[in-house]
Amino acid sequence: MALQSITYNSLTWIDMPQPTAQDVAYLQEHFPFHPLDFEDLVSGRQRPKIDEYDDYLFVVLDFPVFDKGTRVTKASEIDIFVGANFLITIHKGKVWPLDRLFEACEGSTNLQAENMGKGSGFLLYRIIDKLVDNFFPVAYKIERNVQDIEDAVFADGGRQTVEEISLLRRDIIAYRRIVKPLVPVIARLEFIKGRLIGDELEVYFSDIGDALARIWDTLEDQKGIIEALNDTYDSLTSHRTNEVIRGLTVISVIMLPLTLVSGIYGMNVKLPFDHHPLAFELVLLAMFTVAAAMILMFRHKRWL
Repeated sequence: MALQSITYNSLTWIDMPQPTAQDVAYLQEHFPFHPLDFEDLVSGRQRPKIDEYDDYLFVVLDFPVFDKGTRVTKASEIDIFVGANFLITIHKGKVWPLDRLFEACEGSTNLQAENMGKGSGFLLYRIIDKLVDNFFPVAYKIERNVQDIEDAVFADGGRQTVEEISLLRRDIIAYRRIVKPLVPVIARLEFIKGRLIGDELEVYFSDIGDALARIWDTLEDQKGIIEALNDTYDSLTSHRTNEVIRGLTVISVIMLPLTLVSGIYGMNVKLPFDHHPLAFELVLLAMFTVAAAMILMFRHKRWL
């Protein structure tokens, strides 16, 4: 079994970093949890929620983990059972803030007293607080990436800028999907009153709610900025394309009469000045005059 535990006074914290069938069987044998809770443990991903029972709470939370391969933030699920004298955390794989807190408590009686000495409700707060603190570095990374993209957009960025904008928009959307369901769950924890979470813990969970609200506001701001940058990039790209097309159009229009004149004088027919000693120079002068007149007209109309 991957089960590990810490006991301080009458409170036991059990952590299952990679639950196996044996771990689930152990919980079924030693804890009278509702069968639907065990179904949630062994089923696929669950939406964040709180199930309240007479003698325990079942809490499902999602927290962000940045995938360097896809460069997108993904959700890592943590299931928590909270009773009067126990707290059980279940998660698949490493969740660094939770693992560090468990290891720190495991190696220090002072930290056990600090985190576990006020009951299971306070330990639940400490765990969620550490996990929510991990939201901010990810949000700050997004802010930095948005700033880098803003610089690239106005520095005549190319195709790579388009790819970066798309990746960052996807990352922000994925992060918002993680944060949004957590907000009502934490808000509900603020107002749960009973033996597990007392009145004195309301202010603590309210502080976590405020932190999530700040993160949500940051994501809203970055979402608006990245969308505005995307629109700006599209506008700049269209403007640059129009400038190129206008330049090519002007050149084509100027060359059209010159091509016509050179084509006419390339015909094997009698033409004005065809026997004149300066015929070539006169034709060139006429072509230059036509080109100069057209350029002056384009400048007068502000087409150049």
